[in-house]
Amino acid sequence: MIARATSSVADPLLYERGLNHVVTMFPLGQAVEIATNSSAIENAALSQWSRYPQLFDSPAICLRVDVSDQDAAAPLPSPVPRGQGHLVSIIRGPDNFGIADLREGFGFASFTRDVAANRSALIWDFMEPLVYMMVSARHFAQVHASCVALGGRAVLLCGGSGAGKTCLAYACALAGWALVSGDAVQIVRSSAGRNVIGRPYSIRFRESARWLFPELRNRPASRSANGKLDIEVDTAGLAIATALVAGASRVVFLNREAGISRPFFSTVPFEEALAYLESVVLYGDATVRAAQKQSLAELLHCPVLRLTYTDLNGAEHALRRLVE
Repeated sequence: MIARATSSVADPLLYERGLNHVVTMFPLGQAVEIATNSSAIENAALSQWSRYPQLFDSPAICLRVDVSDQDAAAPLPSPVPRGQGHLVSIIRGPDNFGIADLREGFGFASFTRDVAANRSALIWDFMEPLVYMMVSARHFAQVHASCVALGGRAVLLCGGSGAGKTCLAYACALAGWALVSGDAVQIVRSSAGRNVIGRPYSIRFRESARWLFPELRNRPASRSANGKLDIEVDTAGLAIATALVAGASRVVFLNREAGISRPFFSTVPFEEALAYLESVVLYGDATVRAAQKQSLAELLHCPVLRLTYTDLNGAEHALRRLVE
């Protein structure tokens, strides 16, 4: 009898890995199919994006995520993002990384078991950046701004760290505005009306916000990708209204100063406003980044003002008078 040789097909790149957990969601309205072998990845994605409705008919973006059955062998360094042309990567070591092709709308990532189990780090370091980069390259131009809307008219709140963008947006929401986003909005590049899409289903505060809003006192803080402690809150548990889409009507740069008796508005030079908007990281090849810059410049067709203020209530009243 001749023994039959047994053989197996080598798969060092894990092409044949069974990614049997498949879910489709609509972050910022764009269909994204996530295929993974880990229920932790599926649950993290569902918790982050399950409430977003579909807004665009373009083909689904695909993200494939493999999770090993081992923990990281050594403490992980901070994530390092890099990009050239339509390719970007986020790397925290040989076993924890993500790669995205922004032109094709396809990405893949590989994580160790412990990284997949740390939901905050997983979302902040990998899942959100990979998905939002692919979605943004297809449809949007990102603005580093909080955003609130009154009667469907959105005000983008811009400014550097410490200007109070998120806290003022939340104070406005407590006063009856709709929260569109706490930290970033996306301009729809195909929209002549300067429509913006936000992230209204969660809001992230700096830990110092505990002393401004009593309802945040007992909320736990987590360390974000930039190393700072943030408090992330699901807005469904807050007594505020939210809006996913609104039309941009004002761009307001915030200047918080102590001792201002009454808040006041002043003009902002076009060059200063454009430099701020273009300081955000743009994703994609040269053609996509040029289209994003064009949308940022067109946003400044809205009235652009600077609001100098001391307290949140006074700033909210000033913004209300501006919009109404």
